[in-house]
Amino acid sequence: MLRTKAIYGSNASGKSNIAMAFGAFNIMVKSSVAHENLTKKIWADRFLLNAKDDQRPITFQLLFSFEDSLYRFGFQIKNEKIESEWLYRAETSHVESEEQYFFRKKTDLIYNKSYFSKDSAYMQFLESETNEIFRSDALFLTSVAINGHKTLSKIREEILKIAIVDGTNFNAGLQFALQIIEKGESKEKQALKNFLKYADTGIHDFSLADLPYLSKEKDVASVLFQTKKNEQKSLISYHRAYGEDNKPAEQLQQDDFFKWESNGSVKLLGIAAIILRTLKSGQTLLIDEFDSSFHPNLTLKILNIFNSETTNPHNAQLIVITHDVGLMRGSKLRRDQIVLVNKDQYGRSNLKTLIEYKGIRKDQSFEKDYLEGSYAGVPNLVKLDATILDFL
Repeated sequence: MLRTKAIYGSNASGKSNIAMAFGAFNIMVKSSVAHENLTKKIWADRFLLNAKDDQRPITFQLLFSFEDSLYRFGFQIKNEKIESEWLYRAETSHVESEEQYFFRKKTDLIYNKSYFSKDSAYMQFLESETNEIFRSDALFLTSVAINGHKTLSKIREEILKIAIVDGTNFNAGLQFALQIIEKGESKEKQALKNFLKYADTGIHDFSLADLPYLSKEKDVASVLFQTKKNEQKSLISYHRAYGEDNKPAEQLQQDDFFKWESNGSVKLLGIAAIILRTLKSGQTLLIDEFDSSFHPNLTLKILNIFNSETTNPHNAQLIVITHDVGLMRGSKLRRDQIVLVNKDQYGRSNLKTLIEYKGIRKDQSFEKDYLEGSYAGVPNLVKLDATILDFL
């Protein structure tokens, strides 16, 4: 398994659809039983630029390692219903020999009885004539997991550990960061403070204060800090202040974090909290628009933190969707760690790692070749000058 992967492509190539697909996959695994309209929503978002694809099922499949095994779970959605669903397992030492957990075709189910306890409640449902353990618009995995199947419950939890972050809308990360600042363990809280401090933001410390420090603008601060029903708190950042002869003042300057800090610092707070938890737990983190509001040296540093066995001892995985080509060179990404997304003339996006391109040596300048269009994945801008000249 690779510790990092960087996904590149021109604007509107379909890169963000990868993050959206992960999100759709996860929400189905999490909530398909509770929310009946999920399959309807996902079906409505299918590819619509080719008539012959209009009625093809939408297919999702994820391969992941868990407890010394390799699992392959997937499903298809068609006409707002689950068309098929499957789960297979292989030992990591014998990945070529898969064992079936179950395979579902619409509401018909084939399952390996050795993985299902005979006296369980869900087993009684499975063997009944009505087979009410799952609906036509809900995943069997989710249904059985929430009904007490221990192994499938663990598998479901493992899938849901994948975190998807939008680098341009990081409120969820900020919510998480503020929970750590208010109620987190002292070690994690200090690590979060140090992350921003040593990322050269100029911030020395944080604290929570009562309402008077809340920003007057209707921004994220006005909705984030609801600690109790009628109690609001604001985040205060502390900076070093200087007096006469540029001597450090005895007290740090206090500021409303969301009013005075840069967009990069605000984003970094939310991203840092998720990064720290990901590194500690050995999970997978996917960040769209990774380089938004970040200096190239910072994005490079974060990628190298994940690439290092020292700072990433639990093999956490970072997948970034980015335009920062400096990562190709600075982080020494291999060909199988660089992904290119290209859209063809029919509007279809295709994803290929650089190792799939013929004739590319591992010692080539990937950054230079990519910008020159050798791998595609860059915008075709040749007619833009003519457009400006016609206008003028």
